[in-house]
Amino acid sequence: IFMNRKWLAFVLGVAAFVFGVVLFAYVPQQFFPSAERNQFVIDVWMPQGTRIETTDAVMGRIEKELASRKGIDHCAAFVGQSAPRFYYNVNPQQPDSAYGQLIVNTASVKDTDRLVKELRGELAALIPEAMVIVKELQQGAQMEAPIEVRIAGDDIGELKRLGDKVQEILESVPYSQYVYRDYFNDSYRVDLKVNDELANRLGITDASVSQTLFGAFDGASVSTFWEGDRPVTIKLRLDPASRASFSDIGNTYVNSELTRARVPLRAIATLAPEWQESRIVRRNGVRTLTVRAYPKPGYYASKILEKAIPRIDGLKLPVGYRIYYGGEKDNQDETFPQMIVALAVSLVAIFLVLLVQFRTVSEPLVVMASIPLTLFGAILGLIITRNPFGFTAFMGLISLCGIVVRNGIILVDYCNERLAEGVALEQAAREAGARRLRPIFLTTMAAAVGVTPMILSRSSLWSPLASVLAFGLIFCMFFTLLVIPVLFVVVKSPSLKRGAVAAVVAACVLLSAGREASAEPAKHSVTLSQAVETALKQNDLLKIGRSKVEERNQKILSARAHYFPFLSNNTKYVALSKNQLLTIPAGSLGNIGGNPFPNADAEIDQGSTTILYSETTLAQPMTQLLKIREANRIARSDRDIAEADLKRSENEITLQVHQLYYALLIACKEKEAAEATLAAAQENLREAENAVAAGNLLEVALNAARTNLLQSRHALLAAENRISDTTSELNDILGLPADGFLEVTDGGFPELAEPSKDQAYSEARKNNGELRAAGETLEKSRHAVRAAQFEYIPDVTAYVKYAYQDGAPFLTDRVGIFGVELSWNIFDWGKRKGEVGQRLAQQSQAATNLARIDKRIGMEIDKELRKLDRSKQMVDVAREALSLSRENARLSENRLKAGTVSTAKHAEAVAALKKAELEELQVLLTYRLVRAELDQLVGVLAASRQGGQQERSGHEAR
Repeated sequence: IFMNRKWLAFVLGVAAFVFGVVLFAYVPQQFFPSAERNQFVIDVWMPQGTRIETTDAVMGRIEKELASRKGIDHCAAFVGQSAPRFYYNVNPQQPDSAYGQLIVNTASVKDTDRLVKELRGELAALIPEAMVIVKELQQGAQMEAPIEVRIAGDDIGELKRLGDKVQEILESVPYSQYVYRDYFNDSYRVDLKVNDELANRLGITDASVSQTLFGAFDGASVSTFWEGDRPVTIKLRLDPASRASFSDIGNTYVNSELTRARVPLRAIATLAPEWQESRIVRRNGVRTLTVRAYPKPGYYASKILEKAIPRIDGLKLPVGYRIYYGGEKDNQDETFPQMIVALAVSLVAIFLVLLVQFRTVSEPLVVMASIPLTLFGAILGLIITRNPFGFTAFMGLISLCGIVVRNGIILVDYCNERLAEGVALEQAAREAGARRLRPIFLTTMAAAVGVTPMILSRSSLWSPLASVLAFGLIFCMFFTLLVIPVLFVVVKSPSLKRGAVAAVVAACVLLSAGREASAEPAKHSVTLSQAVETALKQNDLLKIGRSKVEERNQKILSARAHYFPFLSNNTKYVALSKNQLLTIPAGSLGNIGGNPFPNADAEIDQGSTTILYSETTLAQPMTQLLKIREANRIARSDRDIAEADLKRSENEITLQVHQLYYALLIACKEKEAAEATLAAAQENLREAENAVAAGNLLEVALNAARTNLLQSRHALLAAENRISDTTSELNDILGLPADGFLEVTDGGFPELAEPSKDQAYSEARKNNGELRAAGETLEKSRHAVRAAQFEYIPDVTAYVKYAYQDGAPFLTDRVGIFGVELSWNIFDWGKRKGEVGQRLAQQSQAATNLARIDKRIGMEIDKELRKLDRSKQMVDVAREALSLSRENARLSENRLKAGTVSTAKHAEAVAALKKAELEELQVLLTYRLVRAELDQLVGVLAASRQGGQQERSGHEAR
């Protein structure tokens, strides 16, 4: 059945994989299950400040309760501190008088589970004044609690405030328990404030006060006594009578090593009781408050975090504070990627082994297709057995990948054997599924049944692994027998190769068809807004303008770099034609014993014939920063000028699009009018020919009708030529192929609002590209003047140099140099003065040019506003004339039906209507073009034409 319905096997395999992924989302994530040990731990936390005697009494009550329980062999209690490390992932606690720990040994593992569940509730009721945590020993990495929320920051008060909120969130989750934080409550302690003025006069420091009090009350180590091999520390401190009360602290005498003064502590310090932090915990040197919690029996830490993490992440944290997670989540985030890598390595190793065996790529891929099919059975097994997906379950999944490949190898190898014997492909696949069913079934069920005792043991360590193996093998056996033979047939079937050839042929046909289609002119139907948008994106001039803006931006980056130190290197390698010699004339160094020294001319070699000199310099400009700042401002002005020019170009291109679009619309309308006139001329010629043949008209009337016909044809050809020329120009400005055919419409024009004169002036001063460019040019000239004036300031540069030389005589090979360099042209014959005057003149020119352009723009706006008003009046006149032409055409049509007018006269009325429509469209588009020219002057044409409300034009409404 499945061989005849190959798609059914595909669907079944994919559905198994997808369903397994979906089930995976519902499996509880618990990577560190409890250890199978006949031992558990009880931690007892009393309120901070509790005396050791009180904690000892509470521990005695717990021991008495444990002694009455069946299944407990032995327990060991530790008061004020925890036991030494007795299990690999249980950390010893710091000594604390409010802390106690019991290690309980049970008769069996079952007793451990039972006692932990019973004691959690009963001990909490027995010792209500303390927090009693009963916990089993866990496998995996070290952790204090399964759930840890760590808040890191500096201020302890802020840490406690955030810790209270996190603790409330965790306590609100119904299946959480033992929620506490490691900073605990504040303790009532003595605060010692030393009067620094009095203490300094006596030569007493805070350190000496601290050492004295520590030695007097806690005890200072003075020696070590050895009892055989065991060292015993000898401490020196006050006798119990002198350290029994609060007043004994103030009566303690403090000595000064400097002045030999000896005074009681109360004379130089104030003692007052106050609440202080019980403990301050740090992680990696940063104060970190950790809120810990445990899940209730039957729940997992991951379920609690699913509820709590969204609310915790929603807390607003001050600057410098962060929240991160420890416990099982941290361990899982650390170990899970490593196990993914292990899974990937195992898959690659399996593929390489299969590649060596089959010597093809397709068959190993077919065999490995059975691996994803295990996911469905593995996850379903965890759900049925109610086991978490933990470390051992993941290891079982990795092992399962290697086991299920065996079934695929058996099937593929048998298929190859049958093919070698000459059996057909599909027949070989069918026989493989039938003949290899028994060995695959037996080996799979043997492995599944072999791990069944591990499932029934309910071991938190081994039951998940066995569940993954057993259920994964059983379900994968079923899917492998169905899917693998079908995949083998699909991969080996020649029809697949034929399909590939057909795909290549089809692609060639499509490409050739595309080339043939490209030989014809491309047709584009565009609205005005689409044409403007296309031009703004594809026009070559605008692309050049944008490149100029980008060039100016890069220039800004280059100019800004001068603010920072420059690191440069200058290396020279020099070769000399001969050695450098130093000649010392005879007697030039004086006389020795009456004889000249030296007694003859001496030549000393000064070094080698090659010299290498390398100098690395780090230089920071100082006074040049003023000129650099002006250069940066000039660069920004250049960028703003380029943007203004780009804005002006966009408005000009948009105006040209409007002009050509409207011209194309008018040309199309002229063509319609010319066609109507040609139809009327043809009808007149036909009637004239009939009238001349009947003797009712002279031959002259026939010539006049022929002349009108020729003139109509000429008008039609002229309209078609204008359409072709205008289309080419519009294609060019839109960036489209020159031979493309454009279809335009007179509908969908944006609505035009009536502009006011003051508003147009205001918008022009803000948006007109020419005005903006002139204004930025003036600003640039001002910065240029300042830069020229700053040339009078000396150039001061701080530098550090490192020089290396090899070959120069009398010089060390490495030397470091640092200093300040000043460069100042004191007198330059008026050069700087001339530059300042030149740039002042440029500033004056820029200011005059700005005023001139502003005045001209204002005059042009007035002119366009007057043209706009006249165009509006012409639109009203043209609409009235069009209305009369429509009425005349309607009456002509009625007369034609009544037989009171000839067909030629009716055709002339229709031609007159088309001409009236043409004239109305011309004046309407003239009005819109004038408004576009006004918007172009104002500088908002490109922006206003890319969006806005779309509506039908007045022509369409008529």
